Amino acid sequence: MSVPTDTIGTSSPERPQRYTYTPLSTTPRQIRLLKIEKASRINIESDKIPHVRCASKPLRLQGSSQPIRGSIQTFTVDAECPRYQALSYEWGLPSEKLDILVDGSLLQIWISLANFLYYFRASDLVDEYIWVDQICINQTDIPERNLQVTLMDEVYQRAFRVIAFLGSGSHTTSALQYLVDGLNQNIRFFWRQKPETLKRCRYVYEASIWTRLWIQQEIFLAREVVLMAKGTTMLASRFLNEFPRGQQPWVFGEFRRGSGKPTRYLDLLEGLKRFSQNKCQDPKDRVYGVLGMVEPASRVAVDYSLSTEQIVGHLFE
Repeated sequence: MSVPTDTIGTSSPERPQRYTYTPLSTTPRQIRLLKIEKASRINIESDKIPHVRCASKPLRLQGSSQPIRGSIQTFTVDAECPRYQALSYEWGLPSEKLDILVDGSLLQIWISLANFLYYFRASDLVDEYIWVDQICINQTDIPERNLQVTLMDEVYQRAFRVIAFLGSGSHTTSALQYLVDGLNQNIRFFWRQKPETLKRCRYVYEASIWTRLWIQQEIFLAREVVLMAKGTTMLASRFLNEFPRGQQPWVFGEFRRGSGKPTRYLDLLEGLKRFSQNKCQDPKDRVYGVLGMVEPASRVAVDYSLSTEQIVGHLFE
């Protein structure tokens, strides 16, 4: 994963303080939403970063005149919460991190997320609030993390759209742009006359995002999905209605477009088995990452303070 070199600046003479989260209320339930400052200019073609890796320090990108800036606001889920979108993406490698500015303070994020924010801030999507787990949840606060992960099914169901970020790889980006261009034509004629298009567009469906466990739940619960690669975006539904069902990732056939409600929930054991080959950073998410897709009565309480063995043990109590 690579990020353009003007993603974040570090040339300020006064170093900002680290961002400090304000605790969320549990009664009433609250979530944080992020608003990213729109960029006036980005290098949409650039995707190179300095070759700097250090596990003990964040990756710092030099020379930016436009660092990624954003602000966080807290809202009550069942009351004044504004309309918002939610992000579905790959976290990437934990050793690759950098800082962005949130409310004037430094917040460290994984470089894969910075990659998304770099392109997102120059898109038309940036005008809306967005929920991003890595930023909107205090990841170091285990009790908060437990409660917010429990809420994630509601977060994604309530979002007016979910952005599935496919990354910024050249094959995926060119394939998605090819689709966007093709939709300006008669799409059925487009496929019949250009069968090689199917082969090219498998780059979209074979993107590594679809191998991740959490992504299955996030798309499963979505009202509307927007596919994004670099700065190219398109509504998933526009293409899915025409693309052969046998070529689509499983999850796209399991959500009712426009409703935010799944066509059916899975049994817990069925969900664990179905997604046993999908990837996740934390082994505990083998269970927690499917809860939004299973029958509410069969869900278990989220508690990241437990060991993986204890969590599995609770499944059979």
